[in-house]
Amino acid sequence: MRFAALLVLGALGLSAADPVADYVRSAMTTRRIPGLAFAVVRDGKLIRQEAYGVAHVELQVPMQESTVFLLASLTKTFTAAAVLELVDQGKLALDDPIAKHVRGLPQRWSTITVRHCLSHVSGLPDVDDEHEHPRVFTLADAIRKLGEEKLDSPGTRSQYNQMGFALLGAVVREVSGLGFEEFIAQRLWQPLAMTQTSYGDQIDIVGGRASMYTVLEPSDDRMWMREQNGQPVFSKDRIYAAVGYVYPRFTFTGAGANSTIADMVKWELGLSAGKVLSPATLAESARPFRLSDGKLGEFGLGWYASTRNGHRVMQMSGGGAVAHLRLPDDHLSVIVLTNLQGASPQSLAMGIAQLYIPQLKAAQ
Repeated sequence: MRFAALLVLGALGLSAADPVADYVRSAMTTRRIPGLAFAVVRDGKLIRQEAYGVAHVELQVPMQESTVFLLASLTKTFTAAAVLELVDQGKLALDDPIAKHVRGLPQRWSTITVRHCLSHVSGLPDVDDEHEHPRVFTLADAIRKLGEEKLDSPGTRSQYNQMGFALLGAVVREVSGLGFEEFIAQRLWQPLAMTQTSYGDQIDIVGGRASMYTVLEPSDDRMWMREQNGQPVFSKDRIYAAVGYVYPRFTFTGAGANSTIADMVKWELGLSAGKVLSPATLAESARPFRLSDGKLGEFGLGWYASTRNGHRVMQMSGGGAVAHLRLPDDHLSVIVLTNLQGASPQSLAMGIAQLYIPQLKAAQ
């Protein structure tokens, strides 16, 4: 891969000094990232895939391209694709009310649609807001306990939301007749030969998975993160072992997947080749939801959707550690997987993309 990457860099006009590797190594040092793997896909072809650093700080185990990473909320791109595949098959519609496919929802939720949940404009109270809501362990518990909470009008504002994706998982299950995780494995991962991708949070034992670390200061009881004025406190000079990547099983629709850089490349290649979704549906995923006041929201269908210097951007990240950046008009994608919460993987992915497309750089 190294020799091939250098040849490609030469063809792109990048110097043999390897600015991509220099940028990645510098970012790892300044951000204190123990280890990462990244890949660049252009015009539907893999042009670079590498790993740096260590997967386990304590044991100094080298990071490899086969190392497994927690994906956290990057998992949502799989859930969105599962829903959209059913849309492509004509088995449901984006503007179907969720209640059409999931029984037992509160009447007040009757106007919330599949599109609302995919675009994070459902107005639902959030299942993982532990400061406001009691912890729940099943979808039925979540529906019962959140059903009496305040509901914003759907479509009025962008608000990142886990409960909407829990409901989308139920939609997939009801419409397909398969268990949610079974559907994802059979219909998405297996056809792309993503053999190292699976579900399991930090409690589960997943072979080959990197340890997770964080730059967030622990609280005094060492059970959570330290906060100041409602915001987490970042350590200035050290990292810690991360805790908290543990989820009730029904929320694995919004988090809980694990994968390698090699498998994530297969995922990207499948998306770009139309093997996962129709080109029209994938393009729709990159269009921001138009809010009721006419303004554009922050999300398309399961992805952040925006523009940068006139270039369309769709991206998703997870746990402050991993990110998948797609630039549809430029036919360029960058995937960055790290084992550090607080690594700012979105900016790292964009920094790599800018080395291939300088026009993405913000004006000075």
